[in-house]
Amino acid sequence: GFDPRVVEFRVKPGQLVDLGMVQLAPSTGNAAAEETESDGFEVKTLSATTLPEQPDLDWSNPEVRSAMHDVLRFWLDRGVDGFRIDTAKHVDPYFFGRWLPQVQQTATAAGRPGFTTFAEAWFVDSSQLAEFQRSRGLPSVLDFPFQDTVVKFAQGRAGGSALWYLFGDDDKYTTATTNAYGLTTFLGNHDMGRVGFFLRTGSSSTGQQLVERDL
Repeated sequence: GFDPRVVEFRVKPGQLVDLGMVQLAPSTGNAAAEETESDGFEVKTLSATTLPEQPDLDWSNPEVRSAMHDVLRFWLDRGVDGFRIDTAKHVDPYFFGRWLPQVQQTATAAGRPGFTTFAEAWFVDSSQLAEFQRSRGLPSVLDFPFQDTVVKFAQGRAGGSALWYLFGDDDKYTTATTNAYGLTTFLGNHDMGRVGFFLRTGSSSTGQQLVERDL
């Protein structure tokens, strides 16, 4: 059955997988094993008795950065113009500043100098979120403070002063290469729900008034 403590790499015969690229939290009974299935594929298994945590990539390892760069090049070769980085706050804080310059160079060499990258870091506090642009080298992040404030305003749960304070924090995102205009705005997503749902369940408005707020 499924065991979240086990990471399997299914590879072609002879393909190398460096299990040293995986970083385990302190635990007992860690083990690595290899076997060959009937279809000729090799399965390299890394198991750990760590609960509730799972093994994670060692983001400080240069080989991990190189492997992630290869993944990016694979998609660049297929014509993508940008990508979203999920759960950026759980990655080593120095990783993006070292990796993304390589990404941009590769994208520019592939004829896509406008290649875009934005990251998810779920903070509704502007000071916390801005650190991902100011200190971690990310060109853009999902604007959770905007989403939180604007939805509350549309629901009638926040007034104009909330918007005033929100936009007053714009300068926190300013660096030599970034500013608040580069933030990726949204009103809802697959994790939290859609804005229409928020207005229907979190607002006393009905009928045409609700339609106008949703628009």
